Amino acid sequence: LTLPIRREGWSVKDDRGRELEIFEEAVQELLWASSAGLILGVSSHSPSKAVAAAILQLFGLMRHFAFFAVNPSIPKSEHIKAFCVQHKTSESRVAFFDDLVFNIR
Repeated sequence: LTLPIRREGWSVKDDRGRELEIFEEAVQELLWASSAGLILGVSSHSPSKAVAAAILQLFGLMRHFAFFAVNPSIPKSEHIKAFCVQHKTSESRVAFFDDLVFNIR
């Protein structure tokens, strides 16, 4: 997707007609985790930090994330290490969810 983007229900669309579906259940789980006091972070290989942030803003989610790392050239394991340093915790206390199976070990 490229900016500008707009929300249409549970989807986000750009001016070229490209669409990204957001799963309502995932949003509800994020809101639950935030309300339970968990510290949430984003680790993404999205090619555009601005688009990733805009999507989260459209759904009112950005404010729930204490960590936001979007960089396609840095391994997600490095993002997680940075999260742990920033929040003074160990990797063994981090839960990691991803939509790509090869990112989970």
